[in-house]
Amino acid sequence: MKRPHFLTISSCEIVDYKVSRQSSFEHLQEVDIHDCPNLRDLTRLICAPNLKKLSVRPCSNMREVIQLERRDEVAQLEEMNHFAKLDELILKSLPQLQSNMEGIPCLLHI
Repeated sequence: MKRPHFLTISSCEIVDYKVSRQSSFEHLQEVDIHDCPNLRDLTRLICAPNLKKLSVRPCSNMREVIQLERRDEVAQLEEMNHFAKLDELILKSLPQLQSNMEGIPCLLHI
């Protein structure tokens, strides 16, 4: 079975999402999230060890990329090198975003 490498979430009322184990996002390389007004953080994406590009735009309640309290909970699923391959991060129109880039390596494109 072919595994998806790209995920787009658009115009969604999602508040949170669950990842039962790292392999759920193992092959994911690119995520595009837009117009999801209730989404507050992207902490569970640390379960995507091969993520190279993350784009988040108009998400009016996005407060943190990684919520530190939840990071430890999610990281207990498996030992991971969080966002180690991420080289492009696009954050636009996130009025509630607090500067929280801890755990994100140096990026090639911001």
